[in-house]
Amino acid sequence: MSLCRFAGVTRKSSSLLVNRAMTNALMTTTVLKRNFWSRWRRDDDKGSGKNGAKKKEMDKKADAKGDKKPENAEKAQTSMFNAAGATEDALHRSSVIRKDLDILGKVLAEEEGDEGFTLKPGPAIKTIFASRAAKVPDEMVIPAIPLPVRPLLPGFIQTLTISDRATIQKLRETESSSSPIVGVFLRKKLSSNDLADNPDVIRNLSEICSVGTCAELQDVRLIGSNASIVLLGRSRIQIKECVQMGPPTIIKAFRIPPPKNDLDDITMNAFSNEIFSYTQLIASSNPIINEYLTMFMQRREPDNPLYFADFAGGLTLENRELQQKLLESQSYTERFETAVKLFNKELMTIRIQQELKKKVESNTKETERKYVLKEQMKVIQQQLGGDKDPKQAYIEKVNKKVEEMKKTKVSEAAVTAVEEELQRLSYTDIQSAEFSIIRNYIDWVTCLPWNKQGTDQMNLAYAEKVLNEDHYGLKDVKDRILEFIAVGKLQGHIPGKVLCFVGPPGTGKTSIAKSIARALGREYYQFSVGGANDVSQIKGHRRTYVGSMPGKLIHCLKTTKVNNPLILIDEVDKISASHQGDPASALLEVLDPNQNTAFVDNYIDVPVDFSKALFVCTANDISTVPQPLLDRMEVIRVSGYDYKEKLEISRNYLDKKARKATGLEAGKPTTPTNLKIEDDALESLIRWYCREAGVRNLEKYIEKIYRKVAMKMAKMTAEEIAAADFSIHEKDLEGYIGKRIFLSDRLYDRTPAGVVMGLAWTSMGGATLYIECQTVKPHPLDTSIAQIVSDGSEVSEEEDVGAEKDMKEEKDVGVEKDVTVQQDVKEEEEGKEEKKDEKDEKEKEEKEKEKVPVGVGHLTMTGQLGDVMKESIQVAYVNARHWMQKLSYSDALYTSLLASYNAHKAASMTVPARDAIFNILETSDIHMHLPEGATPKDGPSAGCAITTCLLSTALNRPIKQGLAMTGEISLNGKVLPVGGIKEKVMAARRAGINEIILPAENVRDVNELPEYVKENLTIHYAKSYENVLKHTGLCPEVFKE
Repeated sequence: MSLCRFAGVTRKSSSLLVNRAMTNALMTTTVLKRNFWSRWRRDDDKGSGKNGAKKKEMDKKADAKGDKKPENAEKAQTSMFNAAGATEDALHRSSVIRKDLDILGKVLAEEEGDEGFTLKPGPAIKTIFASRAAKVPDEMVIPAIPLPVRPLLPGFIQTLTISDRATIQKLRETESSSSPIVGVFLRKKLSSNDLADNPDVIRNLSEICSVGTCAELQDVRLIGSNASIVLLGRSRIQIKECVQMGPPTIIKAFRIPPPKNDLDDITMNAFSNEIFSYTQLIASSNPIINEYLTMFMQRREPDNPLYFADFAGGLTLENRELQQKLLESQSYTERFETAVKLFNKELMTIRIQQELKKKVESNTKETERKYVLKEQMKVIQQQLGGDKDPKQAYIEKVNKKVEEMKKTKVSEAAVTAVEEELQRLSYTDIQSAEFSIIRNYIDWVTCLPWNKQGTDQMNLAYAEKVLNEDHYGLKDVKDRILEFIAVGKLQGHIPGKVLCFVGPPGTGKTSIAKSIARALGREYYQFSVGGANDVSQIKGHRRTYVGSMPGKLIHCLKTTKVNNPLILIDEVDKISASHQGDPASALLEVLDPNQNTAFVDNYIDVPVDFSKALFVCTANDISTVPQPLLDRMEVIRVSGYDYKEKLEISRNYLDKKARKATGLEAGKPTTPTNLKIEDDALESLIRWYCREAGVRNLEKYIEKIYRKVAMKMAKMTAEEIAAADFSIHEKDLEGYIGKRIFLSDRLYDRTPAGVVMGLAWTSMGGATLYIECQTVKPHPLDTSIAQIVSDGSEVSEEEDVGAEKDMKEEKDVGVEKDVTVQQDVKEEEEGKEEKKDEKDEKEKEEKEKEKVPVGVGHLTMTGQLGDVMKESIQVAYVNARHWMQKLSYSDALYTSLLASYNAHKAASMTVPARDAIFNILETSDIHMHLPEGATPKDGPSAGCAITTCLLSTALNRPIKQGLAMTGEISLNGKVLPVGGIKEKVMAARRAGINEIILPAENVRDVNELPEYVKENLTIHYAKSYENVLKHTGLCPEVFKE
């Protein structure tokens, strides 16, 4: 769809006015093309006529300039257009206008009425437009067609594609009628959803503008299922009413009469001259429009300026709203002002396009100029024998490196790889992408330190000094490094090793690796594999991929420039596998001493020796490290820092570091001399704010304190700073870092019956773990009921007998209940076997874990417990019931229990039977809970504490005050060793515990503890639960017997 033609119109008494023609070749009819181009070629061949004369004149000008003659008229016009520097948009318009140059001045317009006119076609289009003249009536009933892009002005031609079948049929009928006219109206802006069904159909008059154009239907041509129509604008019309809502839409419209002249001659000439000036500015950017405008003006000046305004408005392609306003204007002033606005916008667009074109041409010319200069420079240099070709220079440079590699006895595979790629490079064009790929590979291979080895520092005293300067404690790590140096000193070289430091966060695993590199005098390289899920991060990408690069290990050698660096692989316990491979498996090759002499990176594809490198890996949880990878490493455990170690670290290391970070270094003129965090503040900080195993959080708090001091000083004068006291004590901490994070470690000042303190290990260090147990119904020995019977009333014998009867019935019911439960379980299992439903089986297993394996008592477990801990509770429950049966034979224990009961019971309470006391775990439901239910808990190390808690509940006796314990228990009562002894002992000391029960096999761990940790602490060792029970104080009568 494009703007096609404007027919200028004059009065009958006036001479003819030349047409303005702009047409789209693809949408023009076949007949018009044939008549047009046949006339053009005929004139060209004869060398006569206007076209031929113009062609000859252009050829003469080309000969005079020495240019090559254009092959035909169209190429000549294109060459002239390009020489003028027209924009792409102007080029489109020029190609359209060019096709109608032979028609200019031949289409005659005869005025009829005001805006109505009759065409008198010239010979070129006579066969098409013959007998097409149609008069526009004052009122008419015609089909209405929406225009989606821009309105059609009178005197212009527009092509349109119609897809609606009913509309096409109506247009064909109208074309063959005596009055082939239709109404075309600009469609208002609608959403794409509104136009999705059929954009050619008017479903409501509100969709279109009320003022449009009466157009003569010039041609209707079917193209597949669509139709292409040619419309010639005749007159302005306005919708009066809708006769039929489409498709097709039929309207009743009336012709809008021409406006009356409201301007004087001076204003009219001013507007006309301004529009003409704008037209010349636009024509200056397009020689063909300029030529056409000259022809238009030479014919005759238009008598009616309104036609000139329409002609000018039709030249622009911008702003459909302003063009519609031009169509709707009902006064000379409004039409001229609208035309001027349209020209302003068109000129602005042309200027922007010209500026962009100039910039593009400038950049292109500059690039071409540089390229030509470079090529000339190459030729000149070759002729003068100066600098060589860049590719040749690079090849010679690589050849020198190859010779050096041969002299240093680099592996034959590496030398061969470089030579082969260099041979390929010599046949590759320097501008091709393959050249860069080959060159990048050669650079990587030749830059690696194949046989370049750094010098190791083997001074034990120096190494020990460096390690102690940077870190406090970490005795195992330091001893291992000193042993490493001692062995290397005896062998003459330090061999490659693979160490793995395992410990809680913030304990110095990563920083000690830097100190080790400094102590050994080795280059240091670090990378993390935490979260890595792509094997190419370790072994690199294959060269077939775009942008491929070597892996981290090859990057390490290039960065350090030696083949024996210290390589820190951080967070090896957090590697994850994916569809892109398993990085942990890729590490197996490089961390295996038997394989890392020939590690092959996917990109380098040549064996590289990593046997001389020292690998240090770090992990927080060794259980998540793959076993094959763990077997290749020497594991050194880094335990958390205890209270004293944290105090020393904060004094000697963290305080200095925090002062430097905040600009408050000691001895600095601006630093107050009395600024210091006192020991009591540090102790409180460690105890109530920073209980984690490491010191990372402690460092943050110390730095935060100094930041607060710096801000406080910034608000004070020099005199106020000199007079102020900046020493920080425990009482000042809350003002600097807020309230305490942790409260007391003990939930109970005095541990009651059914409560035991266990000891646990977490990634944050050691912690106390309370275990609570309670019978669902009151215990037979529970004397707290005496407080309820406080009115002095006694229980009658009948009530006493009734109570014993109820107890007996309860026991009988319990037995029946047990039988019923077993039957239900059996039926449920049979049903599951038939259905074979895995989900139901899993649910049953979970329920069975929570039930008592033998007996009728049910055990409920809460506190977000893991599966291992739940199993440990079931094992402890069996041990507790076993011990209760053993204890039932002790008369001394029974007598002691009754004595205590009688001393506290109410007068109305009766003495419970012996079986009621010792069978309490079988006859009563038990609820076990581990406080802090939001914290997940798992592991078997609380077995002894759980068993003790159950026995304390069954005997209704508390354990010894100030006692804590840890240890796994087997089904036969054996106490098994556990880990994290140092952290657990430190947690017990922090909670004020002075007596601990540990497994006997953990005595070696206790021997490694510092003496100040064991000071004033009684430790009992147990091989079986009998040893545990002996020190709990639950049944001293039994062990006296």
